[in-house]
Amino acid sequence: MKTYIGVDIGLHGGIIILDKDGSILEQYEMPVDKSGIDMFELDKIFWDYEGSNSMLVFEKLGPIFGSSKKTTWSMGMQVGIMKTICTVRSIPYTEVPAKTWQKEMFQGIPAINKPGKSSLDTKAMALEAFKRLHPDVSFNKPKGTKQHDGLIDALLMADYAKRKNL
Repeated sequence: MKTYIGVDIGLHGGIIILDKDGSILEQYEMPVDKSGIDMFELDKIFWDYEGSNSMLVFEKLGPIFGSSKKTTWSMGMQVGIMKTICTVRSIPYTEVPAKTWQKEMFQGIPAINKPGKSSLDTKAMALEAFKRLHPDVSFNKPKGTKQHDGLIDALLMADYAKRKNL
């Protein structure tokens, strides 16, 4: 059975696994420990998908304006961990630039700018796309009503992979 795996890289990221029909099979918040991403727990998530008919997609990361050296290093390490797990587990993967998957998934969503700025608020737009595409799904955080951004982005990336039949 074909599965689509979306991974939002980051300490507050998420992982969503969809079946061929687009139903959520599994969802995980990014496993972390005191040193950052818990690579052993992350690897366990993908054990069942080793050598399977899956496609894993995550953002192709580049320099982020205003990010610290520590953040840049951490994100690079996380990408390396994902690539290593995929290679060792024989899970095909692709990196998709944020603007590419967002352009596809934000179709029909009016532009939402960051308060007081002319730049797009991609988190707000992702939330709107998520609500439109998955009205019966909720990723509320345990304390409060705010949705989990990492799970939303992971779901939209998995949706993107399914739409593009990657």
